[in-house]
Amino acid sequence: MKSEAAKSGKKVADRWIDTALVLAVLLLFVMILHRLNVRQTGGEPVERTASVAEARAGGDADGVARLTLSQLERVTPDEQGHPVYPPGILALDGETVRIQGFMSPYDSLQDMRTFMLFPFPTGCNFCEPPGVNQVVLVRQKEGLRRYGFIDAPIQITGTLRLWREESTDPAHREDFFLYVMDNTEVRELEMDPIQRERFHQEHQRLF
Repeated sequence: MKSEAAKSGKKVADRWIDTALVLAVLLLFVMILHRLNVRQTGGEPVERTASVAEARAGGDADGVARLTLSQLERVTPDEQGHPVYPPGILALDGETVRIQGFMSPYDSLQDMRTFMLFPFPTGCNFCEPPGVNQVVLVRQKEGLRRYGFIDAPIQITGTLRLWREESTDPAHREDFFLYVMDNTEVRELEMDPIQRERFHQEHQRLF
């Protein structure tokens, strides 16, 4: 009897051990998948953050939140046709942000004091015109008599202004720009030919 009870107890213990091992393997598998997903996507996109502090924490070393035109593109209209911004982007309204793209003339090619930021070069003959959720109106910081055109990928850093129904900015009210960046500094991105090609390919996915 003792032998049979011992065998029965051993079987139960073995089942518990097997179950624990299976659960441990499943947990490890889930953790590996999660880590791979984070590596592939570069972590949570900034629009999923719940506050300015979180957005800045995921930005550059100087604390400036980094956005992409593909993130800005994810705005959706409500029943009245007004834009509904993801929480992370809404939290950055009025904050300093950093975005990359291409310079496109707004009202004059001779002076780019005010220009539009596109997801692809202005001279792209096969590109479709970008939508309103793919364009940022950029106003450069005062300081130069004339601002030249940069025919290369650029990075802009300035204050993000989102379209709101109560906005009085002419760019919002008259031209219906969803995104305006004020007091902006512009920097040409230094890239080798391979990096430049990758940059172009990445931005061409937006249209």
